Amino acid sequence: EGDDEGAPPATAKERAAAAAAKVKVDSWRIKQMPTRMQQSAPRVPSDFTRQYALLHKDAAGLFEYIQLMQSEDCAAIFKPEIPAEVLISCADAIAAGAHSASLEWCAAWLQGLSAVGRFEMTVLMLDRPAQARLGAMFDALSGIATSEGKYDVAAALGKLRPVFGA
Repeated sequence: EGDDEGAPPATAKERAAAAAAKVKVDSWRIKQMPTRMQQSAPRVPSDFTRQYALLHKDAAGLFEYIQLMQSEDCAAIFKPEIPAEVLISCADAIAAGAHSASLEWCAAWLQGLSAVGRFEMTVLMLDRPAQARLGAMFDALSGIATSEGKYDVAAALGKLRPVFGA
């Protein structure tokens, strides 16, 4: 017999049980959403992973969350390495949310991120669309830096860009 894992439940009782389970999961997610919880900087990798699971589709929320981290904490939080999908999600969040007041933090955080274990290998393994998204982040940050006259930050970003393969 075939496996009906993706098929909807056949009986009314099974449909009711599935609906009840969905309500439980949805209520748990709502309780865990960052708007309901006081966010704090992650101390260990599991702290980041938990929040990332909730925020990875919310660029503004993810940008707000990663701003809680200091650049010197990146190596401890992204241990043993930063997964490519996390790197790209963070890049998208930075590209969408960065502004003049956050520019120095962005440059410092990206510098800290480049010191994460196996970072060079992660960047080396990125496909072209992922590299383009990193490039878009650097374009956005450089645009803000030059328009605001923050040429020292623009220079720092220029040095970081090749490290990120962008």
